[in-house]
Amino acid sequence: MAASLRCHPMTLEDSDALSWRSVADLIGDHPEAGVALIGAGLNERSLTPGRCDLGPKAFRAVLPRFSTYDV
Repeated sequence: MAASLRCHPMTLEDSDALSWRSVADLIGDHPEAGVALIGAGLNERSLTPGRCDLGPKAFRAVLPRFSTYDV
């Protein structure tokens, strides 16, 4: 196997998550991102009662842009 294809164990110090200070760091136009949130199940059968009003302000601000879908 080529050296570039070998799996190397990731340490906590290697994780990109250490640079995320808030959800606002993850939301936006990031064409270089390795992963994206395409959608979330947001219809009446996919939500459970909760205190969504207590969620991070940056995340709540983008929720109106989500559309619902049913597969």
